Amino acid sequence: MWRTLCAIVLIPSFALAQFEDATATGSQQPATTPPAPAQTKPPSYRQYTYYAEIRQGTTEKAAIALAVDHGFVTSPRSAVPGIMPLNLELQSAEGITVKDFDYPKPRPQSFAFRPEPISVTYAQPIKFKVHAERTTPLGGHTLCGKLTFQIITNQGISAPQSIDVQVPITVVAHDAKVRRGAWPYHETSRAALITLIVLSPVLIAALIPVMAFCAIAFKNPVCE
Repeated sequence: MWRTLCAIVLIPSFALAQFEDATATGSQQPATTPPAPAQTKPPSYRQYTYYAEIRQGTTEKAAIALAVDHGFVTSPRSAVPGIMPLNLELQSAEGITVKDFDYPKPRPQSFAFRPEPISVTYAQPIKFKVHAERTTPLGGHTLCGKLTFQIITNQGISAPQSIDVQVPITVVAHDAKVRRGAWPYHETSRAALITLIVLSPVLIAALIPVMAFCAIAFKNPVCE
């Protein structure tokens, strides 16, 4: 019983650690990439918006993710000499602008054709913000642009490639209700992160006596 009680009490301390950036895997040792077969499908992309509509005079989140059958790409966050990094270009539409491009964080990966690891990323989104002016016409708009990249596999590096992309945007009145879009990325709000940072000393101090009690309880034959 004591073990069950202690496990329940300690769960919050383990949950707190989960708020660390998942991209911290970049600090791990390089992994070994198994041989990858040739591309069977041409590269494509997926596009997402945080809300299905955007209000006049507001800024919302959007993302585009490159989809390749096999392989990796490099990121401008850690450019590799001689390899074209993943790059997204989007043209502004009438009364709509895009800004604050956030490229995926790469991690070191080993490849058979090269002795040293390469910093690469795979199937991660390029996030950006879309702003609609207060005077932007209501209704549908389309942001047009292209993705450029080079695919990296164990067989080597592909020639530079590009894909035309389109991001449909629906503008509604400033006071209109909007629906959540198909946003697949879990994000911790800034307010939640600040709260965790502020409260972490209190939580740790409160857990110390509980952990000490559990350590004693585990040694007590009564806990069996």
